[in-house]
Amino acid sequence: MSNDTYADRLVAEAMQQANKPEPPQDADIIKLTQSQIAQVEKMAAALGLAFGVMLNSAAKYAVFYAQGRTVPVNQLNEYPEKVGTDSIKEKITVSTWFKLKQAGMKEYLSECIITGIQLLYKQLIASDDSDSKPAKALIDTISNKPPPLKRKLGQNWMTQI
Repeated sequence: MSNDTYADRLVAEAMQQANKPEPPQDADIIKLTQSQIAQVEKMAAALGLAFGVMLNSAAKYAVFYAQGRTVPVNQLNEYPEKVGTDSIKEKITVSTWFKLKQAGMKEYLSECIITGIQLLYKQLIASDDSDSKPAKALIDTISNKPPPLKRKLGQNWMTQI
């Protein structure tokens, strides 16, 4: 390996470290509605997570979901036109800030969190209408497949292949 290549790699790594966001010093202000707060509390209780962890997860999930569809977060249907009026102080993690910065959404923390709340709530809690549950499609798909082969007592699963 030449010294120039090694030096170039070191410079690139140093530049990458310099571009990482600084961790926030204090708690951040997130603007949500009472309904959104209730949704976060419900999801956090269902998953056994702290409220703040759920908020960080929502922001990261919004970015993940948008990237999977190759659109910016603000182009998703769930992206809010306006934020709530209730101010919540919560610590946003460095990894969440980094994801938001990579997506160009660092200035839109509340909007990303709201988008993630909407997306996660639909997937995790869903409405009482079972036809709208995302899991229903999976259940329908599974139920249309033939039942798995039953093994005889002592039969190795490898012999079925």
